[in-house]
Amino acid sequence: MPNRNHRGGFTLITSGFTLIELLVVIAIIAILAAILFPVFAKAREKARQVTCLSNLKQLGTSMMMYTQDYDEHYPVGHNGEGEGWAGQLYTYVKSTQLYTCPNDPTTPDPANKRTVVSYGFNVNMQGGYSLGGVLSAAQAPANTVALFEVTNNSAQVTNPNEADSIAGWGDTADWGWADNGHAVDTSGGKRVLYSTGKLGNPQWPDTTRLDRNFPDGRHSEGANYALADGHAKFLKGAQVSPGKNAVTSDDAQGINGESAAGTNVKLFTATFSVK
Repeated sequence: MPNRNHRGGFTLITSGFTLIELLVVIAIIAILAAILFPVFAKAREKARQVTCLSNLKQLGTSMMMYTQDYDEHYPVGHNGEGEGWAGQLYTYVKSTQLYTCPNDPTTPDPANKRTVVSYGFNVNMQGGYSLGGVLSAAQAPANTVALFEVTNNSAQVTNPNEADSIAGWGDTADWGWADNGHAVDTSGGKRVLYSTGKLGNPQWPDTTRLDRNFPDGRHSEGANYALADGHAKFLKGAQVSPGKNAVTSDDAQGINGESAAGTNVKLFTATFSVK
């Protein structure tokens, strides 16, 4: 009820919120928060995804600049098989921040001048493997994975002879180096894991090489990739062939057991196979 106060011959009428009115206002605020917070979270994740994609685009462009300076050869890495690619690109990148995805939970190690390297290099593009390490040998560079997302990797990327930025491949029985003894992050002894989510269509059942923090990929049920022609793209796992043999005769990885390559590359937006 209004309160009436008499001052100097004037009547002042004051009123306050009732308990019911306060509860209604609180309920409305809670409903709005429940609606808006997921929207804010999605917007934040989208911004991180775009930042990661921008990183890969610039790394892909830097790789193209490298190939032009080295007779169309991709980085060989410290060991000639891709590991150490990040240090060889740093001259063109000129920024350690481009090697790190904002969603990568790997702990940085600035005391030892190590940068978190959130991306791995497709070892199939190296001289001793399918592509022969030469850009001109690629049958479909716009569809061939060059860089993909990984977790638990760091390296001294400003050192052109660093050997810890990881290389991996998708066409072996164990998903390649990105969970083998070759892929131990020497800064912390952690094995490097794929952050791509399960690849293939149908998707491959093996999850032992995947980061369990990102079972479907590091960004919105997918991951970012740099392709062999320098462009970058966000893809879901079903759009990317690991390059393995077909599981069944009607498996989209290949026909009658062959690898997903050549004429079958059109079945996927991208593939690790470059045969």
